[in-house]
Amino acid sequence: IGFNCNLELVGQFQGEGSKSWHLARFDDCAYYGTNNNPLQQHAGTVVVDGSDPRKPQASAYLDTPAMLDPHESLKEHEGRKLLAGVENTSFTIPEPSAMGFAIYDLSADCRQPVLKSSVYVPDAMGHAGNFAPDGLTYYVSHTLERGLTVIDVADPAQPKVLGIIDQLVHDLSLSADGTRAYIAQIGRFPPRFPALTGPNGLVIMDVSDFQFRRPNPRATVISKLYWEDGGGAQQTLPVTFHGRRHLIFTDEGGSDGVGGRPGACAQGLPPHGFARIIDISDELNPRVVSKLMLEVHDPANCPAILGDPATPSASLSYSAHYCNVDKIHN
Repeated sequence: IGFNCNLELVGQFQGEGSKSWHLARFDDCAYYGTNNNPLQQHAGTVVVDGSDPRKPQASAYLDTPAMLDPHESLKEHEGRKLLAGVENTSFTIPEPSAMGFAIYDLSADCRQPVLKSSVYVPDAMGHAGNFAPDGLTYYVSHTLERGLTVIDVADPAQPKVLGIIDQLVHDLSLSADGTRAYIAQIGRFPPRFPALTGPNGLVIMDVSDFQFRRPNPRATVISKLYWEDGGGAQQTLPVTFHGRRHLIFTDEGGSDGVGGRPGACAQGLPPHGFARIIDISDELNPRVVSKLMLEVHDPANCPAILGDPATPSASLSYSAHYCNVDKIHN
C-alpha cells in the first residue's frame, strides 16, 4: 500500500520487461532499456507512446550499440530535444577498448526518434552519464574504472571527445551554468569491485575548462564530503530551498560493503543506503543538513531485518537508488 498511496493505475505497457534502473521522458513519450535476452522479439531501448494514458504502446525500438543497454546513461535534454545514451560496458569481460554513444533527435515526433549519430568512443567504459544544462556537453562515467569522458554534442551529428577527467564517479549532475560537476564518488562497495571500496560521498569539481571549450581542458576538485553511514554513492540531484543550493544525494548500498548487513550492524551503522540532503551554498564546505531514513535504515532495528532474504545486489534491497522531486526550485 505504501507504494501506491494517492495513486491510481490508469494504464500500463508491460512489453518484454525492463533492465535499466530508470527511464527518460519527453513530451508524451517514455524511453527505457530492456534486458536483451534471447527470448525477446525486440532488442534495445523501447519508445513508449503515452499520448493516450489508458493505452500506452510501443512506437519504436532503438537498437544502436549504445541503446542495446544504456543502463543509467539514458538521458533527455528538453531544451535541445535530444535523447542520448552510452553502451554499458562496465561489466564486460574482457574490458572493451571503446563504448558506443548515440544521440537521437526528438523534435519532430517523440514517438519516432531520429538518429543523429552512433559512434564508438575510445578509452571509455559506459555506465552512467548526463547532459550539461545547456545541452552542448555530455559527460560519461566509467564507474568501475576511474574516468569521466567529456563529449562535445553541440553538433549532434558529429560528437567530439573533449577529454577524460581522472575521477572515480558513479553518476553526476551539473550546476545551472555548467561549470560545476556534482559527483557521486562510489565507495564502501562489495569486495567483488575492489576499485570501489574506498571513500564514499560527494565530490564537487570545477569543469569550467570543458564548459567554455578552453584548450587543454582540466578539471579541479573544489571540495569533498565523505561519510561512513552509506555506500555505493549513486545520485546527485540539484535543488534549491528558499534560494539556497542543495543536492539530494542517494546511496544504493549500506555502510559495509565487505560485511554486508551483518558487518554494518556490528559497527552500529545503517545496513542499507538512504537519501540525504546536502547544502552546497558554500561549495568549499558542503554539509549534510538532513537524512531521509526509514526504520529499516536505523541500526537499532538490525535485529528485525538481519533475517530478511538476501539479494544478489546491494541495490536490490531496502536501499535508495534514484530520487526525484515535484519541482527543482524550492
